[in-house]
Amino acid sequence: MLTFPPNTRIFLASQPTNLHFSFDRLAGIVRNQFHLDPLSGQLFLFYNHRRTHLKIFFFDRSGYVIYYRRLEQGTFQLPALDPGNSPTVLDPTTLTLLLEGIDLRAPRRKRFSLDVTTQPPPSGVPTPHAKLLPAWSRHGRDSKNRSRTRRRHGANSARRR
Repeated sequence: MLTFPPNTRIFLASQPTNLHFSFDRLAGIVRNQFHLDPLSGQLFLFYNHRRTHLKIFFFDRSGYVIYYRRLEQGTFQLPALDPGNSPTVLDPTTLTLLLEGIDLRAPRRKRFSLDVTTQPPPSGVPTPHAKLLPAWSRHGRDSKNRSRTRRRHGANSARRR
């Protein structure tokens, strides 16, 4: 959870930004397109074209800071944006909802969860969901290779050894 002073203003870019840009390029965008001071301590939000990634750029007392947020599922639901290069001003509540992946039009959280039936566990890690996993992941790599051999050479290939 991010906490900022109550007088901090939050500016959201009105157009998608190339998120490969780092500190100096983002500071240039703030200075030249937004006509604001990047050293002011205000928050500047940039998002990519697909709205799956978000960067928060600001200056604290010791230097520039970038927070990078990526949604595993869904997209960031941005509020209505001003046309042109002028940024949209957000309130802290809207920023919190935006970072949590909650749709601003219909407040509900987008959940991310791993599907345990399709994700094999890391090797050597016991799992309480072993019965839900496919047979090849429960019995290890050898049984998977044996079943491949049986398919290639017929059902009696294991007996021929």
